[in-house]
Amino acid sequence: MANSKYRYEEFTWPEIREAVAGQRVAVLPVGTIEQHGPHLPLVTDVMTAAEMSRRAVAEIPDEAVLLPAVQYAFNEHHLDFPGTIAIAPDTFIAYVTDIGRSLAHHGFRKILLVNGHGSNVPFLDIVARNITNHTEAICAMIPWWNLV
Repeated sequence: MANSKYRYEEFTWPEIREAVAGQRVAVLPVGTIEQHGPHLPLVTDVMTAAEMSRRAVAEIPDEAVLLPAVQYAFNEHHLDFPGTIAIAPDTFIAYVTDIGRSLAHHGFRKILLVNGHGSNVPFLDIVARNITNHTEAICAMIPWWNLV
């Protein structure tokens, strides 16, 4: 019977152990909080990455788990617009790498970072390499717009 549960935060720790044993892919949406003109919410990048990831994982709930989205990233070029929250590149890289290392520590061997913010690309490439080179997991990054 298919397991319809796929949202990481809804799992118990024994269910996470089962997900790992089932070789499920850990999918981590990554966006940022920044302006998108006067007509769109600050959370647009997070919403799109999270929703595209949700739709993809919902199609294969026995093969993947969906983590809560990372909401903060480097976007200092938007700081002149009220509401933008920027973090330093090193902080961002370390934060997302630590998430991936935690997943690998628990046994996830395939991690997919689904990016929703163009400026995240070089940093998430570094994160994917860090995780792949320093854990037993394979990690890759894809922008959500490559999924459509």
